[in-house]
Formats: sequence, C-alpha cells, structure tokens
Amino acid sequence: MAEWVVLGSGTGLPTTERNSPGYLLLAGDERVLFDAGSGTLRRLAQEGVAPRAVSRVFLTHFHTDHTLDVMALCFALKSPGEDRGGELPIHAPEGFAAMLAQMQALYGHWVVPDKTRVAPQVVRPGEAVELPWGRVRAARTAHTPEALCYRIELRGGGTLTWSGDTGYSEDVARFAQGSDVFVLECAVPPGRSVPYHCNPEEAGRMARLSGVPRLVLTHIYPEVEPYDLEGFVRREYAGEVVRARDGMRVRVGG
Repeated sequence: MAEWVVLGSGTGLPTTERNSPGYLLLAGDERVLFDAGSGTLRRLAQEGVAPRAVSRVFLTHFHTDHTLDVMALCFALKSPGEDRGGELPIHAPEGFAAMLAQMQALYGHWVVPDKTRVAPQVVRPGEAVELPWGRVRAARTAHTPEALCYRIELRGGGTLTWSGDTGYSEDVARFAQGSDVFVLECAVPPGRSVPYHCNPEEAGRMARLSGVPRLVLTHIYPEVEPYDLEGFVRREYAGEVVRARDGMRVRVGG
C-alpha cells in the first residue's frame, strides 16, 4: 500500500487554495516527489517531510510551474543538517541534465549540495524505472515535446496513473487502463478546447476509455474553479470522480 499526497493541485497561477503542481508518493521507505512547482517545499514541510527525506524526484516536463522548486530543494539540501549525502536521483525527460547545469551556472554553488550528489536520470517514453517497492513507467503526453505521464505500479498490488499536463489523448487513456486511480489534469473550462490541456468533457472521455474506477481531477486554473467539473465529467464517465485539493491523500493498493 502507498499514499499519493496532493501538494499542489493548481497551476502557474497559484491561489490561496491551490499550490503549483507537486505530488508526494509515500511508498515503502521512500518519499518520492513528482514535479515541484513553486511552493512545493513549503507544502512538504506542512506534511512533515524535510528536504533530506526526499528519496528521488520525477519530473513530467520543463515548464516553470512544475520545476521551480527543484532549485529550492537543491538549495535547502545545503542547509545544516539537510545535506544527507548519497545520491538524489532526478528522473526526467531527456534534456534535464542540460537544464540543471544552466540553473547551477545561474545560481552558483548555492544550489550544489556539498555532500548530496544530484543525479539526473533520463526517462524515455516506454521505459520503466524499477524500484524496491514497484516500478514507474513513462509514456508521452499531448503537451510539450518532452512531456511525460507516469504510471506507478506497486509490487504488492495497486496502480496509479498521473497524466502530467496533456491535451485530449487516447494514448494516455490507454496507458492508464488497469489502474485503480487516474489523476488527470482538467485545466480548461467546459466547452473550450486547446490541444495541450483537457476540459472536463475530454477528461470524462479519457476516463471512460481508460476504464478506471476512480478519477481525480487536478491542475485546475482559477477560471475553471467555479464550474461543476464533476458534473460535466459524469456526462461521459460512470466511475467515481473527485476534484483534487491540496493536502488530499489517495490510497493506492491494499
């Protein structure tokens, strides 16, 4: 059994209710961070997780609302008592190592921990990262050229798929098939369509195609908040649907 903790269910326009995107997976002895928008470290502190406790990081793509606190995490690891040593793997699409080097050049030695080695690890569509508690598989999304979604499969049973940022994509929906939970972005108001984000009707169609029993809507812009997103989704999808909120915990597996 694992828990998926919503650190940020919002966007690049954070509100008092929604932080920029960030999620924490509690699996076995690991504390795994999935994306790290601005404010993620503060939300980790609210969950009682210190920077040194982060085991590894997965990034979906390189937009600032998903990556800004990667540098904040590196900076925090230089603080007394936080530089734990060992390695901090950051699993990300191809190109992140160059991005990290540029950020380190910009901020200097302050974002290079003295003892902890920050280790970029390339994740490509179709690949899986094998871990003691399970594996994390990756697939392409309809967002930016590098953007990935992730499917978390626990060894003892239980699967969660997180879309990352994506437009309507039957490939992403099929990637989620067999999951217990589908965490799917819903960034666009009903009736409006863009190729790189989902509206609730599209989210409902993707959830129906995936066949998952539970859908969690996330990446919600302020302009989308007033709409009955759940109602629009239910026109397409018969399973359970909930709107993510910061601090929500989703159990995965038994």
